[in-house]
Amino acid sequence: MTIARTHTREAFIGVGTVSVLLLLTMLLRCRTHELLAVFSANKPGLWGKPGWYFLLIAVGSMLMIALLLSAMLIGLRAGSKGAYSRHALILIGFLFTGGLFYSSVTPPWQAPDEHAHYEYAALFGELRRVPTLNDIRQDIQAEVTASMFDFDFWRLIKREPVESPPVGFYRAGDLTEYPSTHVIDNRYIYYPQVGDEPPTYYVFPAFIYSLSALGSTTYRLYLMRLASVAFWLGIGGAVWWASRVLFPDQQQLALATLTVVTCNPMLSHISTVLSNDGLTTLWCTLALGILVLMLRRGIFWHRASALLVLTLLAIMTKKSALWLVPTLVLAFLLLPEIPRRWRLRLGLTMVGTAVVTLVLFVWPTGSSRYWEGGTRAFEIGAQDNYILLLNAGERVSQPIGHQRTSEVRGKSVTLLARVRSEGASQIDVCLVTRAGDQQCRTASVNNQWRSFETQFSIPEQAEQLNLTLTASGTAPLKIDELSLAPEAGPELLRNASMDSGISRLERSLLALGRPMGIENLIASLFASMTSGPTGLAQTLPLASQVLFDSFWGNFGAAMVVPLEAPWPLLIRIAVVLAAVGWGLNTVRRVSQWERWQKRAFAVLCSGVIFVLAQTFAALFAHTGGWMPQGRFVFPAAWPIAALLVLGWWGWVSEHTERWFLLCVTLGALALYVAGTWRLVSYFYG
Repeated sequence: MTIARTHTREAFIGVGTVSVLLLLTMLLRCRTHELLAVFSANKPGLWGKPGWYFLLIAVGSMLMIALLLSAMLIGLRAGSKGAYSRHALILIGFLFTGGLFYSSVTPPWQAPDEHAHYEYAALFGELRRVPTLNDIRQDIQAEVTASMFDFDFWRLIKREPVESPPVGFYRAGDLTEYPSTHVIDNRYIYYPQVGDEPPTYYVFPAFIYSLSALGSTTYRLYLMRLASVAFWLGIGGAVWWASRVLFPDQQQLALATLTVVTCNPMLSHISTVLSNDGLTTLWCTLALGILVLMLRRGIFWHRASALLVLTLLAIMTKKSALWLVPTLVLAFLLLPEIPRRWRLRLGLTMVGTAVVTLVLFVWPTGSSRYWEGGTRAFEIGAQDNYILLLNAGERVSQPIGHQRTSEVRGKSVTLLARVRSEGASQIDVCLVTRAGDQQCRTASVNNQWRSFETQFSIPEQAEQLNLTLTASGTAPLKIDELSLAPEAGPELLRNASMDSGISRLERSLLALGRPMGIENLIASLFASMTSGPTGLAQTLPLASQVLFDSFWGNFGAAMVVPLEAPWPLLIRIAVVLAAVGWGLNTVRRVSQWERWQKRAFAVLCSGVIFVLAQTFAALFAHTGGWMPQGRFVFPAAWPIAALLVLGWWGWVSEHTERWFLLCVTLGALALYVAGTWRLVSYFYG
């Protein structure tokens, strides 16, 4: 009787599936002809064929239905090894088809920094080496901006349209106020990836760029995106493998984790365009999977070597993978094969490091924040009333950022200072532009305080300035009451009074961060420590946006296409339920998990904490129009998904466990469809 009922159910499901697929095919043919034409309009090659989009939509829809039916069958049969493997295969197929669809349907350049990633890859392909900022070519930039103009880029990022394509790109730097067109000097404002990001990812799109020399810029972009789709497929495989390692006896949880990753609309969007986020996520997932495998089965040299290589690859792909390092260090304390004396030594080393860090943090230097060179004498020289001491031949300088420079273009600025020296000396004051143009003034200094005043004319095309003061003569030069400002406007110098000094810790970190391009971030973090609760109150709402909104769905180059209500609220509710479910898991299922799994959960939790801390730390130091985004957390997509699934599992009773995968699949697919429709309706509606 039971077997007969089972066959009846399967036959009913099979007939229903065929009927739904036939109906779906008819609807697609009847209703989407116009939409398919819009998808393919003006696009090159395969991406300009309506049939390509029809194929992806049809296959994706069939796989979506197959996922639901497979989850239902798993619930009806209480699952089997073959059913789980079949479901995983369908899910990977859906991930791949969805990746192709997202890669194809996202308009050219409508992903964060995609134009800058293209520039990096193009230069890499042309030069056959890692490019630097000195290699920037305006002809490549002009080709990109022309393509951006052709595909209505300015309207889609909600900016005032331009009448003609800009001639290139303008480095944003610390700009805080943007023109309505996002264009300065007929150049589009951007954040270059050249000189800022490691080169590993760009090897693949650079190779594709070299092979497509006869194609247009837009065609090359779509070809390069295919490399990202391949990495997206790799992410799916890595997540499935790592989840099976973590949940060897709970295949439903492994499949649910893969479902959450696959159906994250923002992750699907970012991982399938020209961006290094996807490859970074792949490396990090594999590294964490091997780490969990080591917790489960022990340390062997080949696993340790693979873990080291993957960690280095992740960091050499994107700087945002640095959180892996403290995660691995912490995991080292939890590995059962590590002798206790080694753990004790590592623990003592960490405590000692913390003590040394604290000492360096409170140990002052003679340097001033934002200034390079000279000796800060604000405290020790108070009796002589000076703030800066320059020895003979010494120079002090400060760069003046893009925003402050743009505010004084074409104007005159006045430098004021009081100077004094114990002997015959001279001060040379120069204002230098990034282009190399400089204006210098010289004044003699003696043992009497004298006021020094001079004016500089700022060129109309100046992007960034650098003020330098050089002492020459036989005795040290003392400077006080320094300022640089236009006739009517704010002070151009930061920390002009030099009352803000830096500690030895800050100076050491600045030296380490300079080769990695994070020097300004470190300086801003230390400077923001004085902001106290006010800075925290301003930052917490941004942190919420990163974690809940930007991580799950905020599409487009300018990220101006968020998920529509009620999805932001539903996502918050789902995360809160997972957090509460963790408590329920602790009470009800603590004996279900083996010791190595509990250690793995702890390591994954620490990894999520580290990646969030790394991302949120930048919130306290962000400048200009840039702000941290949810995609910076994507390298931890697998542990986040696994921990969410584990939290939801805490709400499930033993009698309803077999329907858990179906519930997760329904919710995840609903989010995926809503996010996909939001992207499509905005760009093509």
